[in-house]
Amino acid sequence: MDYEYSGYLARLLERPDPEIRESLDAVVFGPDDLIRWSVEEQQRQRECAHIPVQRIREGDAVRIEGRFKDIRRLDIPSDELRFWVCLSTLGRKNERFPVDVERYPIIEISYRCSSANARPAWLWTYPGGSHFALLPQSTSWRTIARRIPHGGFPDRVDSLTLRLYSTRRSIEALDIRDVRFRTMSPLEEEAVERAEVALSQEPPPREYPILHEFFPLGTFMNAESAACLAKSLGLSLDEYWMLAFEDMAKHHHNAVAIEKADAMPPAELGRILDIAAACDIKVMPMYEFPLRKPGEALDDFVDERVKPFAHSEAVMAWHAYTPPSERWFPDLLHLRPQIERADSIHPLVQLMQYPNAYPLYAAHFAASGIAHYACDAPWSVAQMLQGHLPLSDGRPFWLVAPAYVSPSDTPDWSGCPEMRLMMNLAFANGIKGWFSYLYHSKPPWITGSCRRSLTGSFLTFSDLWSELGHRMHRYRALAPLFNHVEPEDTIQKWFVSSSTIHAGSDLPEHIVPVSVYRLRGSDCNVYYIVSNDITEMTTENIEISPRSARGIEFYDLADFVRHRKWSPMARTRHLEMFPGQAHIILAAKPKVCKQWRDAIAGRLIEDDRRQVGFQVKLLERYGADLREVNTVLERVGQGNVLDDLDSMKAARDRVLDVSYAIPAVSEPRSKLVEARAALCGCDIDLCALLGRGEVEKTEELGEAVMPLARELAHLRLELRSGRGPQIRQHCEELSERCR
Repeated sequence: MDYEYSGYLARLLERPDPEIRESLDAVVFGPDDLIRWSVEEQQRQRECAHIPVQRIREGDAVRIEGRFKDIRRLDIPSDELRFWVCLSTLGRKNERFPVDVERYPIIEISYRCSSANARPAWLWTYPGGSHFALLPQSTSWRTIARRIPHGGFPDRVDSLTLRLYSTRRSIEALDIRDVRFRTMSPLEEEAVERAEVALSQEPPPREYPILHEFFPLGTFMNAESAACLAKSLGLSLDEYWMLAFEDMAKHHHNAVAIEKADAMPPAELGRILDIAAACDIKVMPMYEFPLRKPGEALDDFVDERVKPFAHSEAVMAWHAYTPPSERWFPDLLHLRPQIERADSIHPLVQLMQYPNAYPLYAAHFAASGIAHYACDAPWSVAQMLQGHLPLSDGRPFWLVAPAYVSPSDTPDWSGCPEMRLMMNLAFANGIKGWFSYLYHSKPPWITGSCRRSLTGSFLTFSDLWSELGHRMHRYRALAPLFNHVEPEDTIQKWFVSSSTIHAGSDLPEHIVPVSVYRLRGSDCNVYYIVSNDITEMTTENIEISPRSARGIEFYDLADFVRHRKWSPMARTRHLEMFPGQAHIILAAKPKVCKQWRDAIAGRLIEDDRRQVGFQVKLLERYGADLREVNTVLERVGQGNVLDDLDSMKAARDRVLDVSYAIPAVSEPRSKLVEARAALCGCDIDLCALLGRGEVEKTEELGEAVMPLARELAHLRLELRSGRGPQIRQHCEELSERCR
C-alpha cells in the first residue's frame, strides 16, 4: 500500500512512517461506520442530483458506485470535474463529530479507484467554511495523510464528505477502507514546528498606500475570452476592451481582474492599461508565473511582464493565476519579494476560489480574499467572513461573489435580492474590496465553459449587472468610510432595534429577519442594519434613548446617497425594508459627521463628473450646445458641498435633456438598446436550450445570432463616432430583426 502526504506536509516531509501509524491516537471510521454514511449531501446540489448512486460492502471496504451515463454532453466537459456522487456525514447524527483537530490535526483516507475514470475528492466543513481537495487517482490501495489546521485554524471539523467524480458518461466506483483523524507523529510535530518558526521569521508584506487609498469595486474578465469574443464580434481588441471598460465605468465599477493575462503580449497589456486609465478603471493582471522554473525563467517573466508597468496608474495589483494551494505556498511566498523588487507601488495579492489554504496565506500577502459561491444561502457570507477575515491580520480582505452559471447549472444565478443581501452582509462585516465573477463569457455552444455571465457573449447586460451598478454607486461614495472602520462585536445597549417578519416570508428558521452590525472607527461608529429576507418586506424599529449618546448625531448614509439630502435621523424610527435592503447609520459628533458628509459628497460629485463626461464626449461629436452644462459644472467647487451636489444633479439632468433633444443620438441609441435587450434574451434562451441537451439545435441558432451581434457591436461604435444620422435606419432594421 502506498502511504504519502498531501498538501503542505508534502513540502515538509517525504512520506509518513507506516510502522507507527497504528500506535497514534486516532478517531477511526472503518467500513462498519462508512456503510451507514449518507449518499446524499445535506443540501441537494444539482451536480449530484439525479445521478444514481449506491454504497456496497466489499470485504474490508465500502464501495461508492455512481452511474453517470445519463449526463448530457455539454454538462460533462472532459477537462472539468463537475458531477459527483458522495458518501457523507452531513445531516447524520454522529457522536464523534465535531472532531477536535487541535488534538487530531491529521486526516487520512485509505482508498482505491476501482474504475478507469474515477476521480476521488474529499471535503470537510468547519464553522464558517469548508475545505475541498482532490485526491490522487490510483487503482491500487493508497493512503493519503493531510494536516488540517494552520496556525490553529480551524479548531474543529463538523462534517466530512467523500466525493466520486467522473468526466465520462460511465459507471465509476471508489473503494474506501477507512478514514481517520489522528495525532501527529514526533517527526511530523518537529517538521511542523520548524516550518512555523521559519514562517514567523518571514518579513511581513510591505505596506502599500494604494490599498488604503483605493477601495476596489470590480469584476473579472478573461484575456483569452476577450480575444475570442472580439474576433467573433468583428472588433479589434482595443475596440472590445474600450466598450467593456466604458460599460464598467458607467456601472460605477472601478476595477477589473484579468485572468490569463499572460495570453496578452506586454505591448498589448500596455494599450489595455491606457484604455482602462481613460475610463478610470484599475487593472489586476493575473499571471501564470513559471513557478516550476525558479531562477532565470521566473526573473525574465517578472522583468518582462511586471517591471515595465511598475509606475502605471492603471495597475491596481498583481495576482498569481496559479491556484493558491498548500503545496504551492512556498513558491508563491518566494514570488512575493521578486514582485516587490520589480514594483514597489503595486502589491502581489492572493484571491482564493475556496477557503482551503487561506489560513496559511492570509498573513503573508498585502491583501487577500476568498470567493463565496453559496448564492442559495446568501446569509452564510456573514459567518464565512466572521471566521476568515480576522486571519488577514488587519490587512485588506476582498470578497469574490458569483455572477455566472457553469455548464452544470451551478451556482444559482443570483436574483437581485440575493446579490443585494450578500453585498450588504459583506460590507457590514468589514470587507475592503468586492469583485463579481464573471463579466463576460465565450458562447457556450462553442466552449461549454460558462452558460451565463453578467454581459454574456454579446456585451449586452443582465438584471444582475444593473443591480450591481446601483450598488456600486452607493459603495463607491461610501468607500472612504468603509476603509476607515472595522467590525466591532458589541453593540451599545442604548441602540435598541426590533423587527417583525412578514407573514409570507420563506426565511429559514435559524435566520433573524434583520441583522444589526457595528463598524467602529477612531472618530465614529457605523450601524449597518440589513434585512435578511429575500422575498418579502420586513418591519424594523429603531429606538435610541435621548438620554444616551449625548453629543452624538445620527445620519442615514444610504438615504443621503440616494436622495442627497443631509438631515439628522430621528432617534425613534420605523422602517419598512425591501428584500436585502440595508440602512447605514453614521454616529459621531457633529463636526465629524460634517467631515464624513463632505468626503462622501465629494465622491458622489467625482462619480457624477465621470458619468457626465461620457455623455458630453458623445454629444460633442454631434455638435450639441453644451454651454449651459459647462456653466453649471464651472460652479462646482465654488460653494458648499450640498450646493455642489445640486449643481451636479442639474448638470446630469441637462445632459440627459440635450441627448434626448438630438434625434440623431436618441433614436438610434434607443433602437440599439432594444436590440441589446433582444440579444440578451437570445443568450439566455440559448443557454436554456443547451441545458436541455439540445446541443446541435443550440449551435445552429447560435450561429444565426452571431451576425446580429456583430452588427450591433459595429453600430455601437458608429454611434459613438458621430454617425447617428447615417445609421438610424440600420438600427431600426436591426431592432426588428432581433425581436
